[in-house]
Amino acid sequence: INSLTPTPSFGQEGDVIAINLNHELTDPDDAGYGDASTETMTLEISGMGEHAAFYIDGSLISDTDQVSYNKVSDTYSISGLSSNDAEKLGFVQAAEDLNAVQVRGRTEETAGGDPSEWTDWKSIDTDGVTEQFGTSGDDTLLWTGGAIDAFSGEDTIVMRFDEDVTGEELASNLSNIEKIDMSIAGSNAIINLTADQVLDMTDDDNVLELLGDADDSVGLAGDWETDGIADGSGFVTYSAEVDQDDVTLKVKSSLIE
Repeated sequence: INSLTPTPSFGQEGDVIAINLNHELTDPDDAGYGDASTETMTLEISGMGEHAAFYIDGSLISDTDQVSYNKVSDTYSISGLSSNDAEKLGFVQAAEDLNAVQVRGRTEETAGGDPSEWTDWKSIDTDGVTEQFGTSGDDTLLWTGGAIDAFSGEDTIVMRFDEDVTGEELASNLSNIEKIDMSIAGSNAIINLTADQVLDMTDDDNVLELLGDADDSVGLAGDWETDGIADGSGFVTYSAEVDQDDVTLKVKSSLIE
């Protein structure tokens, strides 16, 4: 890598935010006959926090072998990036989890051989990544692990990549929501969800929908009642009474353990 001089990243948490590497490679392109080898990049990015998701031109890559995470060092490794890929690299993460973010890189020739030396660590200024806020409209908000009040409207909380949360964590932080969506690639789970927790996180209708795919799961606790039959939209309905309030939980059948 001839140069790696990142410029600030900015945007709202929940959106895909560009990582502006401002990089230059020695051999980014195939020169034609006799030189079919090009350089690809491997990046290491620290300080992003767990459950960050990485994208190239808006397409998730965190669910591929390109991306790995070392929890002990809080470092992501992203390999096999062309120069063009690196220019379109972005991430999704809660603003509060971004802490002294740094990046370094090295290159490998596609024809083989030893990789280059790592560059020095370079800081990425993430002060321009702002927190999200609920509105009176229909909001789609990223789960951050912190307090979120969605106010009025039909509001959805989107889980982060490959994250498990308990019902207690959700109820302690969420207010006035109608849906939780776990369908981002990766395995997400909601653990030990009770009726009183659903009551705490929903609006006066006391109804919550849980969305996800086959890799995700929901575990319920307490006194729920259900016939276990999915409706035409694929939801199984659970009901309970909490302090004379009726509570309804609609769970995609693929999520039920």
